[in-house]
Amino acid sequence: MIKGRWGRIGAWWLGAALACASTGAAAASQYYVTVNGTPGTITCTDTGFSFSSSVSLQWQLKSETSVISTSAYINGALVGTNTYAPGVSGSYAIGGPTQQPYPSTPFPYSVRIDAIPEDSYTDGVRATFDCPSASGTNWTVVTLPPKIPVFSASPSPVVFASTEVGASSVEQVVTITNTGGADATMVSMANSNGVEFQLTQNTCPGAPLAKGAACTLTATFRPTTAGNRNANVQIGDEGGATNALLMRGTATGGPVLALPPSVAFGSQTVGTTSAPNNVTVTNTGTTTANVSAVTSNNAAEFPVTTTCAVVAAGATCTIALSFTPAAAGARSATITVASDGAGNPQKFNVTGTGVAAGGAGQLALPGPVTFAAQAVGTTSAPQGATLTNVGGAPVTVASVVSSNAAEFPVTSACATVAAGATCELSLTFSPAAAGARSATITVTSNGTGSPQTLAVSGTGAAGPAPGQLALAAEVNFGGVQIGTTTAPAPVAVTNVGGTAVAVASVGSSNPSEFAVASSTCGSVAAGASCEFALTFAPAAQGAREATITVVSNGTGSPQSLLATGTGVTGPPPPPPTADAIEYYHAEWDHYFVTSIADEISKLDAGVFKGWARTGLKFKTYALNTAGSVNVCRFFSTSFGLLSSHFYTPFAGECAIVKANPDWQFEGDVFGIPIPDANGACPAGTVPVYRLYNNGQGGAPNHRYTTDPDVRAQMIARGWIPEGYGPLGVIMCAPA
Repeated sequence: MIKGRWGRIGAWWLGAALACASTGAAAASQYYVTVNGTPGTITCTDTGFSFSSSVSLQWQLKSETSVISTSAYINGALVGTNTYAPGVSGSYAIGGPTQQPYPSTPFPYSVRIDAIPEDSYTDGVRATFDCPSASGTNWTVVTLPPKIPVFSASPSPVVFASTEVGASSVEQVVTITNTGGADATMVSMANSNGVEFQLTQNTCPGAPLAKGAACTLTATFRPTTAGNRNANVQIGDEGGATNALLMRGTATGGPVLALPPSVAFGSQTVGTTSAPNNVTVTNTGTTTANVSAVTSNNAAEFPVTTTCAVVAAGATCTIALSFTPAAAGARSATITVASDGAGNPQKFNVTGTGVAAGGAGQLALPGPVTFAAQAVGTTSAPQGATLTNVGGAPVTVASVVSSNAAEFPVTSACATVAAGATCELSLTFSPAAAGARSATITVTSNGTGSPQTLAVSGTGAAGPAPGQLALAAEVNFGGVQIGTTTAPAPVAVTNVGGTAVAVASVGSSNPSEFAVASSTCGSVAAGASCEFALTFAPAAQGAREATITVVSNGTGSPQSLLATGTGVTGPPPPPPTADAIEYYHAEWDHYFVTSIADEISKLDAGVFKGWARTGLKFKTYALNTAGSVNVCRFFSTSFGLLSSHFYTPFAGECAIVKANPDWQFEGDVFGIPIPDANGACPAGTVPVYRLYNNGQGGAPNHRYTTDPDVRAQMIARGWIPEGYGPLGVIMCAPA
């Protein structure tokens, strides 16, 4: 489910809150709300008035062109219904009865009116409430929103074929239609990248556009820089209505500068300058690169000079760096190269360690070490702590002692530490009780400031929950020809408990037709997974089934799933598929893919602003389809507006992400085959590559594609491939 800045798919919210107050004499007020094809609920609680058998509540719903059904509830109980038919043309007319008596009801009470459309319409609904009592209720008045023009574009987005830098693409004609409820008095357009995406023969700007009418424009892609390029054309009206048309294309050729990811100088005495470190920059593109600037954000310690100005295709230039530390300890800078090449501006990091000149040695200890929650009686993985000699002479370490060695033992590789050198401490955490635990590590040496201390802490957690296996409820093999046997279908079994589970057996109630072909399930560690495989060999025509039982020492054992299939006399039809559609949000530079029909419909309709189809998709199966595994979907909760989704078909990875508080599990969304350990997909399927943006832009985002060219483009932008085999194959989509 998409969440974040654009709300939740599937939820319908009222446009304003309804306020109640005891105000004296009764008075009828009005409350307006727009209903978009789903029930709308209006709730109000008044503690200053009680219904009695002699008091009635009047309500009216008025609509220009629609049939509306209403239901009234008091304290959650249905007490009356009305239906309102269309009114007189050109006016709001009341149809149907307008008053309904109610039984005696003491306060506090809650009145709820449900307005339910009975036909398709776009008008608003006006509700009038009247409580005839000396302590009546007033209702907040919200103005019915005016009808406005709405602009839609076809095609949208406008996707151009790959085009060489400096060349022009084939022209594309785009139709802009006013699908709103009012005329546009003056259409305006603002192109965010008019240099590379040029609009010609444009009949839209500066002219009115009646509702239902259309205008056209011709778009051309003429890239100036290699890589993925895009433009956002804001289409507006002087009345304030806006919409966006996304155009994008891929530019090939052009200049591409290859820079190192980082440069390390090592240790340097404070106030002295290192020997120059020359970095070679190569233009791996097809045209000349023009370098406008090479800068350091810490020029005092990491100054830079360069021969890079005009770099021909295939040629090189040099960036000369040096290191003059101003203080002891870790020092760093970022070098920025500005050019007309792909990925401009480009950056790489430079690091070094300042060492104090002369004088005594001095150890620098890291900040506090904190362990994650650890079960009582168990031992964590080791954590390291680095000690650095920032002085000018060697330091001899006499001892490293923990004040709570039983829970925080420490081992040391520190003996004599040369000036500018480092050594390591190794710490583990074995809580003896639940709750906050801590220790102080004391380092005694002949260095300045000895003895020195390091704080260590962690939280002891209650013993782990007992082991418990989780497996799918059903495996459906579909239609299989009688006398044949299917390929083994894997079934994942995950230990969602806190201790290991021993699996005693995996058995079938109908082994002649539904056989357990193999099993890797023996001892399943907490959070780990195993799998068994089933085959289906129908002995008769029609529906066939078996119960597969897993016996273990885990909670809830024995556990079972239903295996089903259909024996057919002819070749079985292939299982049905659904398309997983890819969308792109230009402002956030984020990708999203979904096979859920409701999400696709709302995204295409523009309910969630900023998202547009990329034109890419791949096929998926329904959940629990034989030969496939179910795919887990997660939504990040810790990255604000830039939160996004993550998919995995592997039970082990799914269990790990479920335990991560930054991600919210949304359920299994589709079935799909998986590759082997070498990244090879089964016959009849194509690889799906998963790529990770490495946190670019301040938040994680993943892209899923079957297109090798798209994969290569994303890697060129710094994205990281994830999955099996040398190419990072995560799933296998039906061909």
